[in-house]
Amino acid sequence: MYDVRGKEVALLVNDVLAPGTYERELNGNTLATGVYGSRLQAGALSETRKIMHVR
Repeated sequence: MYDVRGKEVALLVNDVLAPGTYERELNGNTLATGVYGSRLQAGALSETRKIMHVR
């Protein structure tokens, strides 16, 4: 998870996982209200998503 300035604010997974379905939960109590970005990388593929955090 990255804030709008590109600073990493949370790391949910930093490991190579076997193929399958996974879920991760993020406790947003320490994050300020705002827009964040998340990035998923799988081999050569990379996907970025915007996440809006509202309290």
